[in-house]
Amino acid sequence: MRRGGRAGDVRPGPDLKANGMDRETIIEAMCLTWRHDFGIDRMNNELTVGAGMSDGERDFLRREMGQLFDHHIAPAVQQAIAAERAACLSIVESHGKDHAKVRYIATDIRSRNGDGCEDAASVAVST
Repeated sequence: MRRGGRAGDVRPGPDLKANGMDRETIIEAMCLTWRHDFGIDRMNNELTVGAGMSDGERDFLRREMGQLFDHHIAPAVQQAIAAERAACLSIVESHGKDHAKVRYIATDIRSRNGDGCEDAASVAVST
């Protein structure tokens, strides 16, 4: 993580970390993409032409990017994960529900869906 601490209140969905995604790392990358001088310290706090950001400016940008992430990116990722699980469940169950390993995998997928596979299936159909 770059200087400046946390990217705000962490409210990751249960699926983001499980799939190797870290909210803070993504927000830091978004900040650096938006302001290429995000990781550079401003020499003084005067508003002059030059490169760098103050700690206050970095915190503000992290909060803004955190809101974008929470409202737009995280829900889309969680919806895609639910649709993928629904598709995996239908593939697994098509191989025969009587096999013990198939039942185990199907139960695991259902438990990861939270509210059940019916919700994930409806997400898959609506997309």
